[in-house]
Amino acid sequence: MPDEAVVLATPCDNRSTTVTDPRILRRFLADLDSPVLVSFPRTGSHWLRMTMELYFERPSLVRVFYYPDRTNYLTLHTHDLPGVLPEDIGADIERSNVIYLYRDPVDTVTGAIVTRTWLGGVA
Repeated sequence: MPDEAVVLATPCDNRSTTVTDPRILRRFLADLDSPVLVSFPRTGSHWLRMTMELYFERPSLVRVFYYPDRTNYLTLHTHDLPGVLPEDIGADIERSNVIYLYRDPVDTVTGAIVTRTWLGGVA
């Protein structure tokens, strides 16, 4: 296992780990056959990534849920938040393998409203 895999891995409060090392992300994205998960927030991507990680026993980027010590990443998923992907990569990623997760927009918005109401109006 390469030492660089843990250089910029940050434990999260929910026992997951965020991998933000630009070398790891660039290496993963250099292989055009490496799949990328594309989704809108609140579509179930968190659940899908956790299920895939358990089934394939391989972590996903950028958040690793169950296998933080492994470096054979299965897929990459991000909402293109600032500071997650290196600036020279951004959202302009060409792939041959893309998983597009879609959810009815009405359900997505309704789910977001219910969650915010349940959390006490937190934005």
